[in-house]
Amino acid sequence: MEVSKLLATSLYGIMNANIAIPAADIAVVVVSDHGTDYLCLLKLDYKTSYTHATHTLENGNNNEIILQKAILPSQGQKLSEAFALNLATGDLMLTERKYEVNGEKRLYFSELFLSCRPPMSQKAKLDIVTKAVEQVNRKYYGDEDTARKMEVKSILSQEFSERGELEVETIGEKVFKDSPEMQEELTEKLEKYHVAKETVAPKAPQTLKKFSQQRLTTDTGIEITIPMEEYRNPDRVEFITNVDGTVSVLIKNIERLSSR
Repeated sequence: MEVSKLLATSLYGIMNANIAIPAADIAVVVVSDHGTDYLCLLKLDYKTSYTHATHTLENGNNNEIILQKAILPSQGQKLSEAFALNLATGDLMLTERKYEVNGEKRLYFSELFLSCRPPMSQKAKLDIVTKAVEQVNRKYYGDEDTARKMEVKSILSQEFSERGELEVETIGEKVFKDSPEMQEELTEKLEKYHVAKETVAPKAPQTLKKFSQQRLTTDTGIEITIPMEEYRNPDRVEFITNVDGTVSVLIKNIERLSSR
């Protein structure tokens, strides 16, 4: 009971200071699953819906349809915020969503209420690395250098195809091998997110799909998708810079074309 009061008071204080977080009831319960006990907090956000109110009159009952603004979630509905704490190991499982806190979207439930951060997923690490590489590349080469963008993507793709992972500590040397300055700037960005010494090895094919091909769109609306192994083969694809500054894409040694 005392723990429930502390949890409720803490959560209410955060919600009261941030009006974007929906009002709710909470249920604090201990449940047992296959001999393991869990302390659970379920945040039951209110829904607005219609119900009836019955009033007893002298000549019978009178039913009114009213708008109820504090309807609890329906049976089987997924909760926006909840946690289950394994009382034996201290492992924490939770579900949550972002709400606006001090002008920015935040995972307030874990960051402010529970004061914890989950381990970063492989996908999240990869997103940070690729975004940092793109930012440094854009700063020094601009946003219009398509050839440079393709080269960077090809290097990252080759790392995954040959090693199955990215050694973040060495990726700057491979992507920006001719510029110690760019390597240093990339390292500084990655250190801010604590991934500079990480090894990124995503397992889901969908996560690596964007590295499997080069997708190009011309200013005339032509779209070209080139598998990465074909892009790296000069006998298949060649990019030609013309005298007038335009670029031609030559696709070579085609045995068969098909139309969809």
